[in-house]
Amino acid sequence: ALQINNYKFSVKTGSFNASSGVSTVVDSYSLLNDEYDTMEYTLNIINGDNIQAQKVLVLQNTTKVYSSEYGIIFNNKPIVSIGVSIVNSSYELKLTPESGISGLTTYKFIRGGIV
Repeated sequence: ALQINNYKFSVKTGSFNASSGVSTVVDSYSLLNDEYDTMEYTLNIINGDNIQAQKVLVLQNTTKVYSSEYGIIFNNKPIVSIGVSIVNSSYELKLTPESGISGLTTYKFIRGGIV
């Protein structure tokens, strides 16, 4: 991760075997060790011939987390919806495949966060 003053950037790529309605955690961190106040993700998701790009804005206060998806662009059909949660003192970003989406799904994202 690159940090400039109170702003920290990180990049991640990965893949998972999508199953409609089954969430996959693609980013997490311990709220006890690395607390962000606000984060913004820019994501690129690919599943077969389907491509999706979008932004997600996240706000958390160590006990609750809130998110808003925006700037959603896709061809053919949407691949995933994106949600956040706090589980056992860890923040999690989850991708949930939309109806009719299955198989190998790849993702790339950049996360910028205020610490």
